[in-house]
Amino acid sequence: MKVVTPHITGARSPYYDVFTSFYTVETDAGVVLFDCGSFDTDFAAYVQPLLDARGVTRERLRYVFLSHDHEDHAGGLPALLDAYPEVTVLSRSEDIQARYPAVISPENGTRILDVLQVVTIPGHTADSMGLLDTRTGTLLSGDSLQLYGLFGSGEWGANIVLPTEHRLALCTLRTLPIEQVYTAHDYHPYGAEHVGKEAVQRLLNACEQPLDEIEGLFQQYPNADDETIRRLYHAAKRRPTLGCHVVTAMRQAKSRGNS
Repeated sequence: MKVVTPHITGARSPYYDVFTSFYTVETDAGVVLFDCGSFDTDFAAYVQPLLDARGVTRERLRYVFLSHDHEDHAGGLPALLDAYPEVTVLSRSEDIQARYPAVISPENGTRILDVLQVVTIPGHTADSMGLLDTRTGTLLSGDSLQLYGLFGSGEWGANIVLPTEHRLALCTLRTLPIEQVYTAHDYHPYGAEHVGKEAVQRLLNACEQPLDEIEGLFQQYPNADDETIRRLYHAAKRRPTLGCHVVTAMRQAKSRGNS
């Protein structure tokens, strides 16, 4: 476990050859669980021990906040709901809303338990969102702020498939009173913890840099196909492997005149 602030405690569960972080966020009005593990077995092995260590009872756990509907963040939801059937699920995923009855889809800026603020950050997925603790300016961002991606067994480099929406979200984040950011994975090159305003601005800039580089390659090599652009992107530096689907998404956004 890692104590992030007096109100936020984190833990992590393994996901293939990387890890995924999840957190308890405690308030006077109750507790929010931010993400819930990757698999059903993760709940008993990793999530429940965190809840127990923090003394979170069934009555105190008010919400589970799903940063987005990917297995490594929401896979433990069925087991969580079995153990805490009264908890309310917060998710912007249409699929999760269709599968579970007690789901609320929060809008950007929604307040939870008075002191927590929802921040929608699309880009990695349409439903991606973070949770800002206004008491300390701490943003839990899930996978929404990826820098250059994470080294692992998949093509997990800067996995942003909604580039236009992502740039707009980054602009909004720059206006918020964010003092520190904790991401779900250890993203290259600055890791998972970004403490202080300068580190936060560096993080946000680094999230745009891969998109800027790809757009620059489009201009430099106007006749190159997406796979060629991907190889050119990787030619100069060692960094997480970018999927060709990211290049394709950026080209499509560019063709619409939106990127």
